[in-house]
Amino acid sequence: MRLRPLVCIALLLLADCGAYHAARLVVAGGSRTLRERPKDAPASSPARPALLVLAIDGVDRSLLYDMLRGGELPGLAALLGGTAGNFSHAYFDQDLVATLPSSTLAAWSTAMTGAPPAVHGVTGNEFFIRSERRFAAPAPVSFDDATPVLETYTDDYVNNLIGAPTVYEHMRARDPDVLIWVAMHQISRGADRLLLTRRKVLVDAFQAYAEKETEEFAEGKRSRKDFEALDTEVIHDVVARLDDGPLPDVLTVYVSGTDLFTHVAPEGPDAARRAYLREVLDPLFVDLREALAKRGGLDDRYVVVTADHGHTQVLHDTVHALGADPNGGAVALLRLAGFRVRPLMLDVPADADFQAVVAYGGALAYVYPAIGPAVRLRATSATGRSRHASTRTCWRSPMRSTRTTFTGPMRRSCAARSTWS
Repeated sequence: MRLRPLVCIALLLLADCGAYHAARLVVAGGSRTLRERPKDAPASSPARPALLVLAIDGVDRSLLYDMLRGGELPGLAALLGGTAGNFSHAYFDQDLVATLPSSTLAAWSTAMTGAPPAVHGVTGNEFFIRSERRFAAPAPVSFDDATPVLETYTDDYVNNLIGAPTVYEHMRARDPDVLIWVAMHQISRGADRLLLTRRKVLVDAFQAYAEKETEEFAEGKRSRKDFEALDTEVIHDVVARLDDGPLPDVLTVYVSGTDLFTHVAPEGPDAARRAYLREVLDPLFVDLREALAKRGGLDDRYVVVTADHGHTQVLHDTVHALGADPNGGAVALLRLAGFRVRPLMLDVPADADFQAVVAYGGALAYVYPAIGPAVRLRATSATGRSRHASTRTCWRSPMRSTRTTFTGPMRRSCAARSTWS
């Protein structure tokens, strides 16, 4: 049996992923069957080399490469078939860059589809879908509602937002028998099974970017244990499932503590990530390698290490911060300018009228203005007589669809819809 762990370590860089502000995720243990395999299908597809994808959130190329080459991550190095400074089977990519914005869901959607945000449609951790007049928040920041986070794992919230085929769907189109497992990653469409942690986990690690949380860390009232618990259970659950049964042809393992802990660690991003990689993740990678090696699961298996973005240290104060404050920042500025701003929440009543939407974009702040003056909508009764008229802001098209005027066809296209749903 031949060991061939060819690693393609891909950088998806730049600064910031917008974490879940004051959201708590309770993950029910177990797994979800995403696809029923045909009864006459083989258990897996050994015709092609197998693949292990380590998806590490919030780690940039320069930091990871430096640690690998400096011998700080012997567990990961062994998984890649190398040692410090000697990776004869590895390719260290130097060209791949992150999406703009380099936020978690936009970048991971690109990594898992190969398409840019303009194609797959997930343009940030929060964004506004004009054509549906709907606010999407795969990673809520501007409001406290964990619903989208939970539904990512229970009801395919993120999968349903992506408008491009995933890498798993491309693989299955070429090889219908491929067996794909995804462990805790937000994107799993096309896989056979989504692996979750084995016991309920209260992840208040998703409370990054909350000033209160940072102060508690600085005062020593909290530690990184919440983040460690999530990543440890993810890896150990995978290890347990590798004990028997068919090995997956494709296994994606997602760890998030490198990002979540970094957002709240007082020592700064580089020191926090180095310590977390060295002290938490590297021993877990040893466990994963041993579990795969025991079953011959590393023979002729490619190993890909990738990330969504990096981190850039910035001043920690309100003067230089760009946050999601319902009474300040962009929201206050828009209101001062006379705009009716959509409330910072996931869902608003169907008849709510607003002229601007703010979707927090991490290093970028997204402001969605309506395309023009409000349109007067008239509803009629069954007899054709006018019952009432209402004024509603037109959201049918983005502003870039015209360079001249907001009247004429655009207004008629909005007026043609007498209700919004």
